[in-house]
Amino acid sequence: MRYSIESASLASERVARVLHRQMGRGRASLTAIASTAAFVGILATSMDIIIYFPRIPLRRSLLDCSYGDPSEVMVTTALGLLVAIVALWCRWYLCRKLEMFDAEMRAATLELANFLSLWHRD
Repeated sequence: MRYSIESASLASERVARVLHRQMGRGRASLTAIASTAAFVGILATSMDIIIYFPRIPLRRSLLDCSYGDPSEVMVTTALGLLVAIVALWCRWYLCRKLEMFDAEMRAATLELANFLSLWHRD
């Protein structure tokens, strides 16, 4: 009797670990996206600055030039930061849901063991 309760608990824990691994598959990808997106945005902004500023005539002021708004080069940085923030939020949400899942599975495993011990005692 004791072995059947222990084996049921072990099987429940094994299934919980498999499901945890399957549900948490995207965490590494979200971490990589969050850590590189801002740098890619800054790199793109640097390239835009290198391309944009040599076009400005030396005699004119920066505000007087007719080549477009200098703040347009910052759009890629803003987009990179936005992508990084969204990826971090999604990773946080996924980790929080996995913590809740783990707690519920531990409770379900204990409840299963209690139920089996009460049922087998009768």
